[in-house]
Amino acid sequence: MDSVITKFNIGDFVKYKKTEEEGKVIDIVSTLGGDDNVYEVQFGNVTRLYAEKYLDLVMASKEIVVEEEVSESEVEEQTTQEPVVPEVEETSEEETPEVEETTIPSEPVIEQVPKTEKDIIKAIDVEDVTLSIRIEDEINRIINDLGLVKVNSDTDVLMDSCKLLKYLATRQANINNDECNTKSIVLNELFKGLFNRDDNYITNSYLFSEILKRLGVNVYNVGLKDDNGNFYMANLVLIKGLYYYFDVTVEQAIYNSNGRVLDEFKLCSACIGSDTYQKYFTPVSIIDINSNEPKKEVPVNISKKDMDPKILNKIIGVVI
Repeated sequence: MDSVITKFNIGDFVKYKKTEEEGKVIDIVSTLGGDDNVYEVQFGNVTRLYAEKYLDLVMASKEIVVEEEVSESEVEEQTTQEPVVPEVEETSEEETPEVEETTIPSEPVIEQVPKTEKDIIKAIDVEDVTLSIRIEDEINRIINDLGLVKVNSDTDVLMDSCKLLKYLATRQANINNDECNTKSIVLNELFKGLFNRDDNYITNSYLFSEILKRLGVNVYNVGLKDDNGNFYMANLVLIKGLYYYFDVTVEQAIYNSNGRVLDEFKLCSACIGSDTYQKYFTPVSIIDINSNEPKKEVPVNISKKDMDPKILNKIIGVVI
């Protein structure tokens, strides 16, 4: 697979164009090429995902490294200049190990702490624990209110996915603008989707997949490009051995354009096959910001045909 050149690197300081807010790139989530590479950026205690085109470079990590290297070399020059003796070659050879010995004691101190203890220390964050409990309570409320079930069959998968898609597409948006102070991008995206009810495609896709994963559904966040080459994200759900597209953001847009009349709602963006969906969007990669596993390729077993909308709407209680 050809390597993709990204505009920013991990460690770069960047600025979000819309708000002029500055943050640090801590991960490259997906390399889709052009302006559509996706980055995880830390702003204080909050991390967010942004496509490349929405960011400007403030300071490159290479510039920071150069400064550090210069300062280190200056220190080394100062230390080597102190013991100026006529026998330069002999003293430099003898003193080299002494410099190494002074740096060695600091390493064992770090290594003495077992990895398990360090992991526990890093994992303990009272605010994150409290936030996680609040998020799980809200997810469980949604699951119970919608009557979603732990999946034991393809019928369960289909019913859970359709019910959840309708709920996320028709709920009231942007009810508040609360901030959550967490470094976890997982908790941040879930918080935005559950409590701020952001309706951007990244949050929509991520919230849809995370709720379904708790029910045992095989679901992916898939990165795509539209006809103009712009980055986009939706979901793929496995049903009867084939993946189908589910798109919360498009479903929301259709519902809004039809006047947000709940009694007239009909599913339009559920169980869509590649013959229909890929006329408008081209899949590029699978994006899982909740996993340390290598990035996955788009599955080849995507259904070409749509599932019958009459069946889907019957599941959510709509007769066409």
